[in-house]
Amino acid sequence: MTELKNVFRNKNISVQEEVKKLFINQSVAKNISIQELETVTGDKKIEQVCDMLQGYQYYSHINVIIDCIKKFDIIPKERHCDMFEQLKQLNNNESCTIKEISNAYKLFKEKCKHQHLQLIKATVECSIVVQKMKEFDLYSLHGQRRFQALRDHLTTSFQLQEKNNMILNSLIVTHSLCEPFVSEANTFEEFLDHLAQMPTFEENSLDHIR
Repeated sequence: MTELKNVFRNKNISVQEEVKKLFINQSVAKNISIQELETVTGDKKIEQVCDMLQGYQYYSHINVIIDCIKKFDIIPKERHCDMFEQLKQLNNNESCTIKEISNAYKLFKEKCKHQHLQLIKATVECSIVVQKMKEFDLYSLHGQRRFQALRDHLTTSFQLQEKNNMILNSLIVTHSLCEPFVSEANTFEEFLDHLAQMPTFEENSLDHIR
């Protein structure tokens, strides 16, 4: 279990994609079509495997999730909900089963993807970036207007300046990625909603934060 936890914690893994690969490899090894294997295995069983592994994937990141929430004061301590406390207790229980883990992390699985776990890790590793964004108040209504004005001004100023345009683009992407960690949430679920509402981003976008 410890080795599995390290695999999930240290790599950006899409559980659905990996299970699908194993599914295809199994059909090739048994020299049967995917349609035949689906009949034998059953979609529900495959979904169940994905569901449990996804739960364990989130469980493997719970320390960094808790660290993130505390470091950036995303949820005030007095508002830490029962679910948040349950996750902390579950993390300290080495004897819990994957099924128990999967059930506890149901809300996270419904709202977030593996990319969000990598984003959380990146912001904790580079916390100074989030803290600076918060310090400059770039997410209030006034702050957003200031940032938009700065963005427009620099876009005009950096025309035909490739290097400066790359720096500006990096700033814009970083500003977008940091928003859920600067916005205060009343509950753990609200924090997950902020993550889920983010525009789709690729893993290499995290390089802008780093």
